[in-house]
Amino acid sequence: MTSAETAAPHADTPPPHVTLLYGAGGPPAARYVEEILTHAGVFYETRQSGDSDYGLLPVVVVCGGTLGTAWREAVARHVSSGGILLCVGATGGLDSVLGVADVEACSPGWIEVGAGSHPAAAHASAPLHVFGGITVAAGRADELATIHGRAAVTWRRHGDGHAMLIGPDIGSAVAHIQQADTVVGDGEPAPDGTAPLDDGILKAEDGLVLDWARDRQTVHAPRGLFPGAWGGGAAPPHAAGPPDEPHAFPIFREPVADALRELVLRALLSLASAASVPLTMLWYWPRGLPAVGHISHDSDGNDPGLATQLHQVCIDARVRTTWCMLYPGGYPASLYRQVRDDGSEVALHYDALEGTGVRAWGRANFATQARWLRDMTGDDAIISNKNHYTRWEGRLELFDWCVGEGIRVDQSKGPSKTGTIGFPFGSCHLWKPLDTEADAPRFIDAYCLPLMTQDLVITAPAAFAQVLTDAARERHGVAHFLYHPAHIAKEGVAESFHDLVSYGRECGMEWWTSAELAAWEDARRTVHVVDGRLISSVAVADATVLRLLPDGAEASGAATVVDRYGFRFEETVGPLTSA
Repeated sequence: MTSAETAAPHADTPPPHVTLLYGAGGPPAARYVEEILTHAGVFYETRQSGDSDYGLLPVVVVCGGTLGTAWREAVARHVSSGGILLCVGATGGLDSVLGVADVEACSPGWIEVGAGSHPAAAHASAPLHVFGGITVAAGRADELATIHGRAAVTWRRHGDGHAMLIGPDIGSAVAHIQQADTVVGDGEPAPDGTAPLDDGILKAEDGLVLDWARDRQTVHAPRGLFPGAWGGGAAPPHAAGPPDEPHAFPIFREPVADALRELVLRALLSLASAASVPLTMLWYWPRGLPAVGHISHDSDGNDPGLATQLHQVCIDARVRTTWCMLYPGGYPASLYRQVRDDGSEVALHYDALEGTGVRAWGRANFATQARWLRDMTGDDAIISNKNHYTRWEGRLELFDWCVGEGIRVDQSKGPSKTGTIGFPFGSCHLWKPLDTEADAPRFIDAYCLPLMTQDLVITAPAAFAQVLTDAARERHGVAHFLYHPAHIAKEGVAESFHDLVSYGRECGMEWWTSAELAAWEDARRTVHVVDGRLISSVAVADATVLRLLPDGAEASGAATVVDRYGFRFEETVGPLTSA
């Protein structure tokens, strides 16, 4: 019997297609795989190792810990009869099914993908930073990637099914990179002087866990009007010279956490394709958009004249933006009305920089400043916040403060130095934080919207508009740029704004406010499966549904075929409504 014949029972299987199974004793952050799958629009059912219902969907994902005997036997039978197994961060005790042996704990390091890489890892343009999990001897499995000279990713045919192992704990790594270490003091500065984090101001970057040497890339771009350094750092020697010649800038050009997310998604798609499972996913964006752009403004200085000038630039560019307002204000009420009337958003710019009185770090002061903004604008709804100077203390407390004030999005995780431009927290996607310090892991119901860079021309070369937009588009996320009203009148800044907006549109992207991003993500996360159909708790207009076309499969009728993650999908765009 051919592999196509043995896989035939899955060919017309309706969603959901994935069972997410947790072993006992796994690390709490392994649960972050749920956030990876949920945000990617993969529909799944969750099981615990203590459950007694051993029914499985075609694709089984085992995360962390060890399965009991009954579950190991059930999964082994499932794979032997044509099912799919993906283990992440541990073997779950399924070593023989995976075809691996000699399991060892994995210390922090980088996943290395060889030449001619498997589709599951073909997107990895650089080694991927991880912080734990396991390595193995590949034994009877094919070795797809290594770490510390041992197998990190393996693939094996087992009976009529397929089994794959990603040894490093991807869920924990993504959560660790995005959420960073607890901020209690200055972080370690970059050795090359481009990111002097030891500035006596506690900020988000002080907790970053990525490596200055191995996780940054050198981008060559003309300096233009950019002076060559920002945020207190010295200009690197190679940034000097004629402004129109390419200069080398070390930045976090690659969103590492997003690449790790994609490793899991591509592994699932590789397995599903091999077994002819028509994996169904809800794409990140409506109308098949490849990515989305976002521009925010922080009202530092609260100068009404400069704010009016920037507002006109936004109108001329036909773009809606998010205005983060710094306490105690200074703009006339008419400006807030104009911003909202034009479809833009008024948000909070929490100020804890001064460190005294109502401007000290603390939940009560955060609430006081949020109440001030509501009173000043006459609007009870504040959807977004960004902390002044990207101030940060602790680890996740701020997200709980946001929830308490009804704020859906925080934008504070981003660069304050030239050398941290890009993706210092590894992502360009909206993501939810996971609190692993509680009695049980809990997701916090707020989003982080990472920031890539502050004002082009002032804090980075204008050429970074294309560099960073391309990077976010490659990972199908949000290209988030910040423009302060305080800089809009300076030479070249307004021009760079228009060039940025135009380039995003040329790339097929739309420009949304932070509130629009939150509303869309909230709506798409209500989509669930009922009797094989996608149903939404609220109306979701122009939803993009992808159905995997496994190896050799043909599209139905006049369906649109698109390439996502290196695989072919049928794409359907239309509304999703409640049953």
